[in-house]
Amino acid sequence: MNREERKMAIAAARERKPVPGIYAVRCLATRQAWIGQANDIDAIENRVRFALQQRTHPRRSLQAMLKAHPADQFTWEALERLDPDLEGFDRQQGLRDRQAHWCEALGGEAV
Repeated sequence: MNREERKMAIAAARERKPVPGIYAVRCLATRQAWIGQANDIDAIENRVRFALQQRTHPRRSLQAMLKAHPADQFTWEALERLDPDLEGFDRQQGLRDRQAHWCEALGGEAV
């Protein structure tokens, strides 16, 4: 990537509107699921993986499961993307409602 392409990529990233959404972390060995919400669904995966690797994830049950099973037994998936134009209370309420829906649908634990 040359200098001009790099500048264009950085500018495009700054203009990108974050898309809120719901995600799941699943343990293949136990079939457990942890359901989370994010204001930027495209950026949360790296954040969650990093926290788990550093053993600093706030959900202790997920961190304990990672200690008991190898990392390749875990999957991450975006379950749902919400309207990026939602803001403020509507966005937060939408995320809470959809997270509750997916926790019930998958029998998962909220992150």
